[in-house]
Amino acid sequence: MKNLELRRQYIHQARTSQDRQKELYTLCSRDLLFFLNAFGWTYDPRRTNNPVVPFITYGFQDGVLIDINDYIQNGNDIVMEKSRDMGASWMCLSVFYWRWRFRKYQSFMMVSRKADLVDKSGDPDSLFWKVDFLQKHLPGWMIPDLTRNNMHLHNNENQSTIDGESTTGDVGVGGRRTAILLDEFAKVDEGYKVLEATRDNTKCRIFNSTPEGTGNAYFDIRQKAADKATPMKLLTLHWALHPEKAAGLYWDSSGKKRSPWYDNECLRTANLREIAKELDIDYEASGYQFFDPALLEVQMRKNVRPPDMRGDIDFDSTTCKPNAFLEREDGALRLWTSDTFRLDENGKPPKNKTYVAGCDIGVGSGNSNSTLSVVDAETGEKLAEYANANIKDYEFARFAVALCRWFQCKNDMGAYLIWEANGPGRAFGAQVLEIGYRNIYYREQSDGSVRKKASDFPGWFTTKDNKRVLLGDLRRAESTGEFINRSAEAVEERRHYVHLSSGSIAHSRSVTTEDPTGARDNHGDRVIADALAYRGSKEYLLPTAVQEPEIPEGSFAWRIKQRQAKALRQGNDWW
Repeated sequence: MKNLELRRQYIHQARTSQDRQKELYTLCSRDLLFFLNAFGWTYDPRRTNNPVVPFITYGFQDGVLIDINDYIQNGNDIVMEKSRDMGASWMCLSVFYWRWRFRKYQSFMMVSRKADLVDKSGDPDSLFWKVDFLQKHLPGWMIPDLTRNNMHLHNNENQSTIDGESTTGDVGVGGRRTAILLDEFAKVDEGYKVLEATRDNTKCRIFNSTPEGTGNAYFDIRQKAADKATPMKLLTLHWALHPEKAAGLYWDSSGKKRSPWYDNECLRTANLREIAKELDIDYEASGYQFFDPALLEVQMRKNVRPPDMRGDIDFDSTTCKPNAFLEREDGALRLWTSDTFRLDENGKPPKNKTYVAGCDIGVGSGNSNSTLSVVDAETGEKLAEYANANIKDYEFARFAVALCRWFQCKNDMGAYLIWEANGPGRAFGAQVLEIGYRNIYYREQSDGSVRKKASDFPGWFTTKDNKRVLLGDLRRAESTGEFINRSAEAVEERRHYVHLSSGSIAHSRSVTTEDPTGARDNHGDRVIADALAYRGSKEYLLPTAVQEPEIPEGSFAWRIKQRQAKALRQGNDWW
């Protein structure tokens, strides 16, 4: 009520005194917060009796408004992550409008994912509607001579402009701006192209959004701001900053902030993802995760533990026959022992088991891991894990064969080896064949009946459909305890697997790049290795499984395999 009374006094004073009008104008031009709290209005249709209310800033909003203005003035990017209904868009537009009104030659652009969200007559959700609303409720003496067209507002007195665009890949190309607002940027499909197109257009981009998972350009730019790798500012508008929402604030047993308002919102929502996205600013849980976050937490508490041993396998580089396990604190090979699995007096795994090794092959450039997971096929327990981002595919093949031979099964054969044959998996498979290791997975083929049989194509060839089945089987096995994962890193990678709009399933970090080489930064390699190991263990235990015997060197069958290996190296599936 005091604020409304002051506003009435200001309006009356300005109407009756030219000098007082000039004073108020000068105060508004110098002080953004005074301008908004004295003359700004906002709109909230949920207030059914009076949806038009004075813009009275909360304490947390004062700091945000000042930060936005300072970063525009100094020329640095801003990332605003927010809970829903914190007034973020109104604050950004208010700063734009204030500078448009009181500063010369300002040039702003407002961008959203659809044109109607930028400028649509009569739609309060559009950005320009909010700007028009602010201006409409100012006293007449404060409104300048202006030109207003679709997606355009020009101040004819000081030559400042506000324009709008939707987020195409070439948004803003060719123009120069004081600042650009990219509203709800996490939902933009062509986010990386927008980043590229706007970088040289302005020194200040404001990325405003609620989370939408981790597989998007907004999350990447947010991580840079959080890591303080650049001068960009990270502004976090969590609901607990809002005095009305935070009334009765408390912490639950897990240390999470809650309040009566928050508890009521949880009851009103459809699912946990909605809470993560709209309120918690939880990037992982706000995406459409493939692996159930709650079950992953159970795994972390129940199954995950540090490895009991770390080291490397010493092996003959020519024959790939293992010599010994060399224990080292920084070794890439990690082992988990148990009551049923521990190395014998000779430092070798027990031979009374059936071992399966799954591999995901990287290119060895340091950007993605080549990984190997060893599983006890009968118990489903993960026994070993290897991850190395710098090993070449052919070197990894020799290591994998040596490790498989070290994990000798109760049938006197080495571990059953299954790998992803796409991409660098071709060279890996060719090397495995050239070495002469034969206890390997061959692609299934149909003979026209329901029954399937092994083909002559080694390795698991991934498609969109069978990858969904592969990962789905792993997810089910972990929920029932058929697969027991010990690796914390592998569980963390599962958190980032998401459903894509294309219907595919992918690690979110594997889709947040436009690198034409296909290099990836941690794209869930351990998960694929685990899934293949589980897939191989189920097949290997089938009573119909027939293992291929060792082929004598120089024989006709041996020469056939050599030709197969050569064809694989040349990228030819047909021999």
